[in-house]
Amino acid sequence: AAAQAVTPAPQVRYAEVNGVRLQYVDWGGPPGATGLVFLAGLGDSPRAYDEIAPRFAAHYRVIAIARRGHGGSEARPPFDVPTMSADLDGLLDHLGIRRVVLAGWSMGGDEAADYAVRHPSRVAAVVLLDSYDLSSPAYAAMLSHYPVSYDPDPSALTSAAAFRRWWKRTSAPDVPWSPAMRAEVNDLFTVLADGSVRAKVTDSLEAAFITGLMAVHPEYARITAPVLAFQARPDPRTQADPALPDSLSRKVDRWVANELLPWQDSAHARFRRALPAAHVVFLDRTRHSALPFQARERIVREMTRFLAGLPDSAGRAGSGPS
Repeated sequence: AAAQAVTPAPQVRYAEVNGVRLQYVDWGGPPGATGLVFLAGLGDSPRAYDEIAPRFAAHYRVIAIARRGHGGSEARPPFDVPTMSADLDGLLDHLGIRRVVLAGWSMGGDEAADYAVRHPSRVAAVVLLDSYDLSSPAYAAMLSHYPVSYDPDPSALTSAAAFRRWWKRTSAPDVPWSPAMRAEVNDLFTVLADGSVRAKVTDSLEAAFITGLMAVHPEYARITAPVLAFQARPDPRTQADPALPDSLSRKVDRWVANELLPWQDSAHARFRRALPAAHVVFLDRTRHSALPFQARERIVREMTRFLAGLPDSAGRAGSGPS
């Protein structure tokens, strides 16, 4: 209750690292504390963590990063996972954070896993939020079979309000609006002179990121830090955009049941073979696209338990929300 009642306001800051200007959101924390860095998904914003990240600021130096091409960060190529790891390393150096817990949603989880392998002595723990190995040809095949477009339709780009309605309808139709959801969606587009909007992560930029992701096979077995992994298990009956015709909704339902869920099961089985010691939490009836909002309290609760069991670099026995 105290953690919910008193939380630090986010400060949006910038840093020049690894040849690129990066934006990050900073909730502060005790001097010299272990860092807790949140990494958002592809096309998402660090503001998605607005109602999760500050809950840990009493014990950790808490930040969330807008990777290059996202939010207010510069869109400078390349856009591959090793480059994102180098960006993260540079920002940690810039902030003087020596030891870090990494929490990555979707693509952010791939970046966290890659960094943990490259810099094992710096990583205290890894939290994977519905993140998978996307290097398998089965992933590309599954995506190609999705029966509707992932991109906003032209009407969604006519105004900021229209974009917000489109995002809510397609990403989180069954989740009530929250301040973090509003901060997230408002960070995803740029308003043009005529009042229309443009998505910050363009189609070409998204394609470059996906190409980079599919080229990397996460080496989970080489992660030496403790790992907590969340897996969202969607309900096939509620995944479709409610504005779709019934015929298309049924196709989406079949795709979820016959392609997405089996692919998730296969990817999860490979993950468990590579990291049998990882603690895994299944989030039933949870959307990948709405994970930080729909499962916020469960994520905070499970992370608190997990982090409390870690040796604390600042000398305290365990760390979690106050």
